[in-house]
Amino acid sequence: MLAPQAAWNACLDEIQKNVSEDDFFKWFEPIKAFDLQGSALTIEVPSAYFTEILEKRYLDQLTLAIRKVLGEKAQLKYMCKTAGIPNTSSHKAQGPKINGGFETDLPTYDPFKIVPLRDFVVDPQLNSAYTFDSYVVGESNKMAVSVAEQVAKAPGKTSFNPLFVWGGPGVGKTHLIQAIGAEAKANNRDMNVAYLSADRFMRQYMDANVGKNINGFMHFYQRIELLILDDVQGLAGKVGTCDAFFQIFNHLLQNGRQVVLASDKRPADLTGFEERLLSRFKSGLVVDVQQPDKNMRLGIVKAKADADGLDLPDDVAQYVAANVSGNARELQGTLVSLLAYSTVTRTELTLDLAQKIVSEHVSRPKKEMITKEGIVDVVCDYFKIEPVSIQKNTKKREIVVARQISMYLCKKLTNDSLSTIGKFLGNRNHSTVVYACRAVEGLIETDPKFAESVQAIEDSLK
Repeated sequence: MLAPQAAWNACLDEIQKNVSEDDFFKWFEPIKAFDLQGSALTIEVPSAYFTEILEKRYLDQLTLAIRKVLGEKAQLKYMCKTAGIPNTSSHKAQGPKINGGFETDLPTYDPFKIVPLRDFVVDPQLNSAYTFDSYVVGESNKMAVSVAEQVAKAPGKTSFNPLFVWGGPGVGKTHLIQAIGAEAKANNRDMNVAYLSADRFMRQYMDANVGKNINGFMHFYQRIELLILDDVQGLAGKVGTCDAFFQIFNHLLQNGRQVVLASDKRPADLTGFEERLLSRFKSGLVVDVQQPDKNMRLGIVKAKADADGLDLPDDVAQYVAANVSGNARELQGTLVSLLAYSTVTRTELTLDLAQKIVSEHVSRPKKEMITKEGIVDVVCDYFKIEPVSIQKNTKKREIVVARQISMYLCKKLTNDSLSTIGKFLGNRNHSTVVYACRAVEGLIETDPKFAESVQAIEDSLK
């Protein structure tokens, strides 16, 4: 009699003949055999989302494979432990239905059962320096500030729910959205406020997924009364994480809770999200924060100097504001450099010194441009393989992984088109690159060790 894993391996051999290399790598390789009783094979899937994908996309392939390996009366059962207890659903391959799939009886699961709020204490993770009082207001942000102040006074009770704040890097989005949390918390100390970045949310989801504690993850966020999520664009392409956030988002809004989001792009320009989530982003108020003008830059310089106890001459402040035309972060960086130089050399903060520092700060050399050739070299060096090998048509696992990571990083870090990337990596078409990127994103989301490897490669390129 076949062992469970041997039976599943035989099924995988059949499935691999009927699905693309990328789909096989993403949706079938993570699955493990759990048990085999007669002709009933139980497989363990990483999450409930895997079950949904297998049902929607690959029923025909699964039917053919399991019947060929275990006979016409074969049964395939799923086991998913992501909710904390085993959930099983079975598919009987005993006669095809009209759509060619299995008979199915999936259990229903409501992650949002009622949980009492008493004795639930949340660390809001807010920076105490980010308040409305310390936020410099100007023409570029005054509407956003006005709306933010209204939301902070009555979270969940205005028409600005969700509030979506967008703008380029360094324009003060994080300061503004954290100020909402600080003000709301000051007005109601018992309010459950949580601020976090999209990347941290994704990591929490991954940890919960690996630790089989999705229930706990969902129940925690259902209790939040003011959820502030920064750098929303970081969720792009993270299907499982987006699905969890979609459920949390709906639950909070349906129960009168406030959601505040920030991104470097407006919802209409975001890619890698399902339309159902983008439509939720647009359902409240979308407001932008623009680059500061000269008067506002001057205000930022003076506010930063006052906060640091720095006696900054007016002509120096004027010069910095006029000549550092970037965002608030660059202004603060220039001011820090000016203060550091003055302290170390024990020289006064003069206009001449400001001109020297600004000149060096503005004209600093750019990093060498990242190219697809450089990416491939670094990836192949990491995996100890020859660069030419990933351009060949081979299905060796280590080669496939290296090729897909190369495609993913080329798409992320260069301006090359998908067709150009595919052609460079073995004359493959753009759809193969799309599949590869999705496969890597899926593994980043579900496999922390894989995510660490990809991050290490990316860090070495920057």
